[in-house]
Amino acid sequence: MKKVIVVATAFALAFALAGCASQAASPSKSSMSASDASASSSSSSSSAASSWTDAKTAEDAAKGAGLATFGAPASTMIADITFDNPKYGYKTDIAQAVYEKGAAQLTVRKSDSSHVSALSDEDTSKYANNWKKTHEGFEVTCYGPARGAAAFVTWADGANHYGASILGLGGEELTMDEEDVGDIVKAMTAANAGTASASSSAAAGSASAAASYIDENSAINKAIEALALGLPEDASAQLVTGGDAPHYEVTLTWGAEKHVVTLDAVTGQVWDTGNNQPGGGASASIISEDQARTLAIEAVAVGTPDSVEVQYVEATVPYYIVSMVKDGTPYSVSINARTGAMM
Repeated sequence: MKKVIVVATAFALAFALAGCASQAASPSKSSMSASDASASSSSSSSSAASSWTDAKTAEDAAKGAGLATFGAPASTMIADITFDNPKYGYKTDIAQAVYEKGAAQLTVRKSDSSHVSALSDEDTSKYANNWKKTHEGFEVTCYGPARGAAAFVTWADGANHYGASILGLGGEELTMDEEDVGDIVKAMTAANAGTASASSSAAAGSASAAASYIDENSAINKAIEALALGLPEDASAQLVTGGDAPHYEVTLTWGAEKHVVTLDAVTGQVWDTGNNQPGGGASASIISEDQARTLAIEAVAVGTPDSVEVQYVEATVPYYIVSMVKDGTPYSVSINARTGAMM
C-alpha cells in the first residue's frame, strides 16, 4: 500500500478560474445510479444539520443508530498509515468510527438501506472522477480527484450500506489506492461478519437464528488477554470461514516478536496461542491419535463405543475427526490437534 498525495497547486488554480465562470455556466456532472445518489451528500445538508452523538463502543453506536450491529477494525493500515483507537458515534440510522493519526483522518460508517444521514460529509459531485471496482465480491463505487486515488468509497452488502473516507488534516490531500480500497472493504467485512450472517438468515426466512461471529475488536481483545503480555505495538485480525470451523487468526506484534493467536469465531474460545519466534515461528506440538480418541469419547459421554475411527486433518488449525458408533448410533467429534479442545 502507498500513500497517494495529490499536489493541488495546479488544480487549485484551475478551480479558482472555473469558479469565476460558475455564475455564467454550471459544470456538467457524471450521471450516477440511484444507489450512488444515496451515498452522495445531496443529503449532506441534513447530515451537517444533525450532529453526531458520541458512543463508548461500537455496540453502543449501533444501538444509538438503531442498527442490529456495527463493527469497525481495531487497527488497519491505509495509505501507509496505521489507524487505531477509533472513536465511535451515531446519528439516525447510521453508526461511525473515526480514526485520527497525526494529520490524517479515516472514517468508516455503516447504515441500513433506509438511512437518512449520508455516508459521506462531502458532496460527492465535487470530485472530478467516480468509478466502480469489485473488491471482496462487492461492487465498490469510488470518488476522488483521479481514477485510482479515492477520497471516499461506498458499497452495499444486502441491506447494509458502508462508506469509508480519508482526509488530510494538515493541508495534504490523502487518497486511497486500489489496494487500500480492497483493504478497507475487507476489514469492514470481517468486522461486520455477524451482521452479514444475520442479514442472510433474515432474508432466507430461517426460523432459527444463524450463529453470529464475534467482531474483530473482540477477537483481538481475547487474543491479548490470552497472551497476557500487555498491549501490542500492532494488532490485526483475519476472519477465516472456509475449510476449518470459522475462526479468527489474530496477529499481535511487539517489535520483532510476533504471536499468531487462533480462536473460535463464534464462541471466542482460544485454540492456539502460536509461538513467539521473531517474525513468526513453528506451530505448537500435535496431540496423538490416542489422546484425540480419549478426548472425543469423554466428550460424547455414551460409554465405550462399539467402534472408533480417527482421521487427522492438516489445516490452518489442524484437527482430528473422531467417528464413533455406539449401539447403532453414529457420533462424530472434531478435536483441535494442538489444544485438545472440541471444535
